[in-house]
Amino acid sequence: GQALSNGKERNMEEREPVIEELCASYLPTREDYCDYKTAACHATCRPREALALRVSGIALVLLGILFWALWGRTGYVQTIADCLLVLLGVLLGSWQDALMPYFIRRSAGAYYDANKERMIAKNLLFTDHTVQIKTGRYEAHLDYGLLFRAYEDKKMFLLYTGEEESHFVPKRALTEAQAALLRGWLSTAMGEKFRQEGIR
Repeated sequence: GQALSNGKERNMEEREPVIEELCASYLPTREDYCDYKTAACHATCRPREALALRVSGIALVLLGILFWALWGRTGYVQTIADCLLVLLGVLLGSWQDALMPYFIRRSAGAYYDANKERMIAKNLLFTDHTVQIKTGRYEAHLDYGLLFRAYEDKKMFLLYTGEEESHFVPKRALTEAQAALLRGWLSTAMGEKFRQEGIR
C-alpha cells in the first residue's frame, strides 16, 4: 500500500504543471472599432502632453476671465478678444477628453460602415507569457517580451506588434476575472511597456 502511494506521488510530481490560459474570440462591432481607434490615439499621446493641454486650456480660460474683469468694459474689441481667449482655452482643455475622441469616433464609424465586410473574426489565446493571434488572414505566436508595447483603458486592451501595428481585445470578450488576469500577466512581463489609463 505504501509503495502504491509513493508511486502515485511520484507520478503527480512528474506531471507537467498546468498552464493557465484564457481565450478571447470576437467579431469586431462598430462600437469596438470606434473604441479601438480612440484607445490607439490615446496610447500614442504621452501623459505629460495631455496634462500640458489641460493646464494650458485652464490657464487661457482664467486669463480671459481676468482680462474681461479688468478691461472688458472698455470696448467691444476687448470683449471679443477676451471671449476668443476663453474659447481657445475651452478647446485646448477639452481636446484630449472630448473633442479628439468625438472626431476619431466619427471617422472610425464612417470607415467601419464603408468596410464592414472586411471586418473578420479574431481569436486570441493568452498564457502568462505568450499570446497567439489568429484570424482568417493572419497568425502569430509571440512572447510578451517581443511586443512593442501594450495599452489598456476602460474598454480595450491593445497589443502592439510593431510601432504602427496593433491588435485589440475588447473587454466585452473577457470576464472581469479574465481581464484582471491578463492585466497581471502584461504588467509582470512588460513592466513600463504596459501603460494603463482610467483603470482603478
